[in-house]
Amino acid sequence: MSEYTLERYGARLLVMPQNERHYIGIDLDDLQGRMRCISRAMLENVALAGREWALEHYSPKAVAERFIREVGL
Repeated sequence: MSEYTLERYGARLLVMPQNERHYIGIDLDDLQGRMRCISRAMLENVALAGREWALEHYSPKAVAERFIREVGL
């Protein structure tokens, strides 16, 4: 798995996606090198898994349910 994660660049979410499963981490200092490692199949798989992850964790319904749980309503 790549070391180019969202955490490396300071991103913090309540539910973090997994690099190379839900998104493709990049090296901002070597974009061309990273791009050579990405295949069409990888793009397709990450696109599908990333969409499902986003809907599961950050759709309006998911965010509202998490808010209600946290507030204790």
